[in-house]
Amino acid sequence: MTDTLLEQCRKLHAEIEWLQELSGKEFTRDPRGARDQQRMDERVAGRLGKVVESTQKLKKFYTEGTDFYDTRLEELTEISGTKTFQVYFQKVKELKENQKAAQVFQFAAKPDEVDVVVSKQWSGPEWQGRFLDLHSFHIEYQNLFKQNELNYKKYLQTFHHFHRIPNKHAQYQLYLDKLLNYLVDFWNRTHPIFQATKVIKALDAEFREQWDAAEVDGFRRNFNQEKLKELESKPIGSAGALGPQPLSDLPNVELYDIVTLKWFKNIGSLEGHRKGKKYLKRQEKIKNNPDFHFALAFKEAQVSLFAGLLEDTVVRTVEFVEKRQTKSYDEVRMEIEENENENDSDDGSDEEEDPSTIYNPLQIPVDFDGKPIPYWLYKFRGLNRYFDCEICGGRKYRGPMSYERHFSEWRHAHAMRTLGIPNTKDFMWITKVQDALLLWSKIKDRKKDAVWNPADEEVEDAQGNVFNRPTYENLHFQHSLI
Repeated sequence: MTDTLLEQCRKLHAEIEWLQELSGKEFTRDPRGARDQQRMDERVAGRLGKVVESTQKLKKFYTEGTDFYDTRLEELTEISGTKTFQVYFQKVKELKENQKAAQVFQFAAKPDEVDVVVSKQWSGPEWQGRFLDLHSFHIEYQNLFKQNELNYKKYLQTFHHFHRIPNKHAQYQLYLDKLLNYLVDFWNRTHPIFQATKVIKALDAEFREQWDAAEVDGFRRNFNQEKLKELESKPIGSAGALGPQPLSDLPNVELYDIVTLKWFKNIGSLEGHRKGKKYLKRQEKIKNNPDFHFALAFKEAQVSLFAGLLEDTVVRTVEFVEKRQTKSYDEVRMEIEENENENDSDDGSDEEEDPSTIYNPLQIPVDFDGKPIPYWLYKFRGLNRYFDCEICGGRKYRGPMSYERHFSEWRHAHAMRTLGIPNTKDFMWITKVQDALLLWSKIKDRKKDAVWNPADEEVEDAQGNVFNRPTYENLHFQHSLI
């Protein structure tokens, strides 16, 4: 025996009420940590999704047409007429005959019957949504643009810097599609209540206004050098000890072509490119269709938006990458196993502690467990002292170990190359630009004096007269002509 139409509607209404009540109770309690907050959001989002699904079914029942109203009228007439009790006992008899007597008094839905079970799929490096997993995109980016020197940490900080893309070709657009899909999916998994569709919808109108006003850099107008400097000086993940990035290798905006979205090495190659047939065809297409690059520009804007919204996650990922570089393989493997086997019980004992509750007025660096290192170790390593390096753009290094190590790192070496000075051991502990230039000038003078000059060679003739080599050869030549 199947449920009547009225019974189906009643069950759906009861289910919706239970789900709304459970969602309301969920918001009345305080989560015990970031992971508990995430699980709470997932349960609420699942319940709200089920409410929407049940509401759509009810809407279909109520708006289906005359058949629904006729069936509903027949059922109401049947249970409200003079034969109400006769119909009731007849239905009870049918239930008993079909061995369904246990279901006679289950008129209201129970919480455990209507509640949802949410299971999210996370990759290993994501650690249940704590970090981003952009390893595959980092490898694809390196293969596309042959940038093998770009490490994963640098990529995390600058993957939204689209002005550094040398050529925005079709393969780059495929890479951008996959990157955007991953960021949207990660946002939806970590923010189940506030879905990405709402964020993109808010961005759409704003971006369309900027596009129509020709204010989108790199597409409707050329890049501005000052804006590039502002963007480079504040990359994602630059907070704390990471510091700002160097600005010496910024591209020259005069070498960018706004039609083909390419960077060139010099003005000559750019001018030659603008005389080609492909360039003229692309220019004609853009004139006929002002929205030729709109889809690509909007995708880059979405990636930049989600990169900003997920900035805290990116910073945690960068810090985690730095910590892993100091660990052995066994330590990393054990840490992954502990995270995978972590008990998700509701007692709160294994919940992640809120870092804001840790009292750390001296800003002592935290250890791998998320707590500040011991104070004696903090003083022993000299982390209370800061060392400035003018050559690196006034960058400060915390502690003598990081200060000594930076002389062999890429930042200091690049700054020395910019000054035209080789980064050798002679310039160890030199941090002032003027001191480095003076020392380089003395080294060049010393090397110049040490170089042997053939003109200084002395030669003696048959009479015992001593001449330098050029004078001797000149006199010998004149004597041979006589």
